[in-house]
Parts: sequence; C-alpha cells; structure tokens
Amino acid sequence: MAPSPSRPGPERAPAPIPPTFRSHYWPRTRAGKVAVLAFVVLFALTQPPAVHALANRVAPWILGL
Repeated sequence: MAPSPSRPGPERAPAPIPPTFRSHYWPRTRAGKVAVLAFVVLFALTQPPAVHALANRVAPWILGL
C-alpha cells in the first residue's frame, strides 16, 4: 500500500558528500596549505600599518637606489 500524501513518511538524513565532490576552495595537500598561508601572509604585509612601517621610506636602501 502506498503512503498517503497527508501522512508524513519517515525522514531521511541527507547522504554524505563523497570526498570527490569536496569544495575546490580548500587546499588538499600540505604544499597547497603552505602556499595559501604564504599568500595570505604576504598579502597582509601589503596593507597598512605594515606597509607604512616597512616600505614607506624616502631614503635609498638598495645599492643607493
């Protein structure tokens, strides 16, 4: 006998997502994690106050240039 539309059936939990369908935004290897971390740290150094404290100098400092 088919369940009637007025009576709810048993609720099912959604199936787990297989690892092949993981988000492509998260790095999968240790080298990828290191690369993302290095990128974020280097990008953070381009923002104030780090850039003003480290790179905002008028005096020459590389071979007099």
